[in-house]
Amino acid sequence: MPWSSSNTAAQSAESTASGSGSEQDPVQAAPVSPGDDPRPVSQLLALPPLTDAIKQVSKNPENPPAHGSYAVPVYNLDPSLTSDMSASVERTLPYHRLAFADGRSRWFTPLLEGLVALVVYVVLITLFTVVMMSIPLIIRADKTTDFGTYIRDDVLNDPLAMFFVFGSVALMFPAIRVARLIFGPRPWGLVHSVQRRVRWSLLLTALVVGAFCYGLLSLLTLMLDGFSSIGFHHKQPHEVAFWLNMVLLLVLVPLQCYAEELVFRGYLMQTIGRWLKNPAWAILLPAPFFMLAHGYDLWGQASIVVMAVLAGFLCWYTGGLEAAIGMHVMNNITTMAMGMFANTDPLQMQSSGTPTDFAMVLATEVLYTAAICWFTHYRGYLRTATFTVQDPKQSHAPVQFSPAQASQGHSPQSPEQPKQQGK
Repeated sequence: MPWSSSNTAAQSAESTASGSGSEQDPVQAAPVSPGDDPRPVSQLLALPPLTDAIKQVSKNPENPPAHGSYAVPVYNLDPSLTSDMSASVERTLPYHRLAFADGRSRWFTPLLEGLVALVVYVVLITLFTVVMMSIPLIIRADKTTDFGTYIRDDVLNDPLAMFFVFGSVALMFPAIRVARLIFGPRPWGLVHSVQRRVRWSLLLTALVVGAFCYGLLSLLTLMLDGFSSIGFHHKQPHEVAFWLNMVLLLVLVPLQCYAEELVFRGYLMQTIGRWLKNPAWAILLPAPFFMLAHGYDLWGQASIVVMAVLAGFLCWYTGGLEAAIGMHVMNNITTMAMGMFANTDPLQMQSSGTPTDFAMVLATEVLYTAAICWFTHYRGYLRTATFTVQDPKQSHAPVQFSPAQASQGHSPQSPEQPKQQGK
């Protein structure tokens, strides 16, 4: 109830009527109008008003002075009613730190997410392989032919072989999707960009820039004959198989690239960023894992490492996966298209890459990275975003604050142990 002279008058009247001389709790006193107070007006005017008391408390909120039986209270509010005041903090996060945008995320959450994704992927790839090997067109009549050799030699001839090669990698997408659905961080869009969604304008721009850069690389390859067809026996497929391969090239290959980026840039970068703040770690550490996922020779592995580092840099610089997806998609599409139309070996760098191959790929990827960085800077794409995050350390602490702090615009505090005030 408000503190006024009528409260003090009520206290005095109650004490006189009882004759005990003991002080009564002001909360139990009945309201008395100022005109009924038996004390002289001069004594009433000498009482400090409420505004003066608040000013005194604001100077020393840890130990507010008591006036008679009155003390400035400390309110303990229900955390469920004050969660927005006590537990919410604003954090500005780059892409690799977006795990912190979900207040439920803990340091061990990425480990559980990765474990579930691995289990789901192993189950899916096992079922997928069994089904694909059961198809007569894959097994073929020649039982002496090794399945792996057949897939490699006929990846451009047989649509089922191409479907197996790229489909087995694309299964990473449902695996990581299920894992993130269970453990987060949520929403799902956090894996795509700081804006919690796919920025389609940036993705389309990345595909156009990638088509130009990797198209130029293909042209130089044909002019310089940098890629040989040693060990690769290209056969022009018949009409139906050729067009089926074209459909797979334009539909399944982008999905395969997207799945790889979700894992090696999305999941791994945000996992490392959950533990290490410096973006260099999130950019560099996933590169060896990406390299080991590709069975190339020395120069081929070197080009894969460069691609992984530049893709990670683009994710951090642009605030999302779109630029990395664009580079990956156009690299794979142009490589496979060269095999379909120009009799080059799309898997040639697995065993017979050269320094010339590496230099050309390096120049192409650096050109692409520079173009994307200029475009995103020119268009002002967000590299970071501010999120209101629930602080798990304070989510169950009662909010305590005095009227003086509230009147002076202070934020509510959550002290470890509130002090007892007054009598």
